[in-house]
Amino acid sequence: MLEKLVKHRNLMTVWDATAGDWKSRRRETVDQLCREEYGFMPKEYDRLTWTEENAPFTFCAGRAEHKKVTLTAHFGEGSFSFPIYKSTTQKAGKME
Repeated sequence: MLEKLVKHRNLMTVWDATAGDWKSRRRETVDQLCREEYGFMPKEYDRLTWTEENAPFTFCAGRAEHKKVTLTAHFGEGSFSFPIYKSTTQKAGKME
């Protein structure tokens, strides 16, 4: 099964590789692994902004605060946003 997959994707086989082959194909292998595992890597953004999406609410018997913040990466041709959730605990009776 592994040999079929290697041939189908035209990949270097481990059992036939030399040290020189590994050096020359390492970047290609890492790029393909990252693409298959994590998806594409976006290019460098022009500007990064963030906004608080909603009013914070408290939990843990009022001793912690939870906020949703949206980060937006701006590119020349568009933008990409994703949420981050932040929880902050109280210290000496005040929210930090």
